[in-house]
Formats: sequence, C-alpha cells, structure tokens
Amino acid sequence: MSYCDPSDLPLYGLSATALAPIPLLTQQAACDEASEICDTYFRDRYQLPLVAWGIDVRGAAAKIAVYNLMSTRGFNVSQGADQNIRLRYEDTLKWLLQVARQEVQANVTPTQDQAPGYDDPSVVTNQPRGWDNYSSPTKIFV
Repeated sequence: MSYCDPSDLPLYGLSATALAPIPLLTQQAACDEASEICDTYFRDRYQLPLVAWGIDVRGAAAKIAVYNLMSTRGFNVSQGADQNIRLRYEDTLKWLLQVARQEVQANVTPTQDQAPGYDDPSVVTNQPRGWDNYSSPTKIFV
C-alpha cells in the first residue's frame, strides 16, 4: 500500500516533463519506498497499516519519492529548483519526526486493534471474594 502514486508526483514537486523519461514502474517503486519510509515514523505513534490518510501524508510521501527519483537520475543541488527538491525532502523528514514525537497530528486513521481484552480491562470471576460480614477475607490472585 502506497500513500501516493505516480500521478501525485507532478502535484508535489516534479514536473511531468521531468518525470516523462522515468518508467512508470520506477515511479511506482519510488512511491512504495517513500511510503515505507513514512511508516518508519508512523509506527512510533499509530497502529499500522493506516486505514485512511490525508493530503498531508500523500504530499509527504510524494516529496520523498520525488527526491529519491531525482537522486537516482541525478540533479544539481546548487541550482534553485533542484535545491528546492532537497529542502522539501528535509522539511518532510522533520515533519515526520514531529509526528512520531507527537508534536504535530497527521491526518490519519490508524487500524483499530481487534485483540480481545484491550478495550475492557476488567476481570470477571466466580470466585468468592470474602467481603461479606460472615467470613474472613480470602486472598485470591487474578
């Protein structure tokens, strides 16, 4: 599951002209890798896999994918537009770290844990507790 796909890449930092020579499978692989990178931060805070996510997460994954694609293809980080790709990538990693540290809230819906016993911490037992006036207290360890 990817938080972005190749159609998102031109929306978040790389022109369709720059993407044209890059095969679609390579673009999808970059999106998948970027999503995995996002998950390394999200798993510190949310139950994965995420059920839903907003454009903040989609944009973060796309910016990472764009940076990885351009790093592979080659670009000049000292030029204006190319430098912007690097800065946006670094800003995205900072944002992901803030999410992991619970400093900002990402627009996500995590998986709900379906394991029994987590929602209801009470314990039900048929053992007498010895709390009436007619018997001495009984020690029962649950």
